[in-house]
Amino acid sequence: MSHPVQESDEILGVAELRKTLAGLFNGWGVAPDAVAYRKLWSPRVYRAQLVGDGANRSLVVKRLSPEIALRNQKVAQHWLPATGLSQMGPPLLATAAQMDGGCVWHIYEDLGDCALVDSDARDGKSRKTSGFCTPSEPCPEPERIEAAVETIAQIHGRFARHPLLAECRLYGFDLGGQFYVSAVRDAIRVLEAVRACETGMATERRESVNRLLLRIQRLQEEQPRRLQALEEFGGPETLLHGDLWPTN
Repeated sequence: MSHPVQESDEILGVAELRKTLAGLFNGWGVAPDAVAYRKLWSPRVYRAQLVGDGANRSLVVKRLSPEIALRNQKVAQHWLPATGLSQMGPPLLATAAQMDGGCVWHIYEDLGDCALVDSDARDGKSRKTSGFCTPSEPCPEPERIEAAVETIAQIHGRFARHPLLAECRLYGFDLGGQFYVSAVRDAIRVLEAVRACETGMATERRESVNRLLLRIQRLQEEQPRRLQALEEFGGPETLLHGDLWPTN
């Protein structure tokens, strides 16, 4: 099903996307009669197919929040190339930021459907599951799984103890020991604040809050042991893919 992004002003940043695409087309020396958009696995991701003027090219455009867009741009244009892994993802051709800063469009070269689960570009549906595959979701070819695992392993290996991790941490998330410490501490503060507002709170809810607080406090008591285990068995710090859904 075509999605006329070029005709919808309700989609955030569509005017800036049109302008940036026009600049790309001009640089390529093409003037397509139209651009046909097909929604992919997310309402924020489209395949843009150039139509007419001898154009035989397609792009993938993704609408992202500004902070994620900046992080992904650094991954594509700086972090991966710095470790010799520039070919590990589709080339980022251009970005288009909404004027008021609400979102940023990323424009990628279209490498085709290479996810580990099928995605129907005609209706934008994909069978995203809670696991790698289910009985109703046939497992992909072993060669594709092997290639995906090898790619992930290369990223983890190349970035292990890399000096760029300081910058990765600045623009991304730190899921190491400090994440555990701060997450437990924040959870206790929130639950204690909720418990302090007991006026009008149902007995069942108050009991649930107390039980959860006790569980989180136990995690805090276990903090030294858990951090020591992470230090001994967690392996070196590295850059993580972030979300290993088969569709990614």
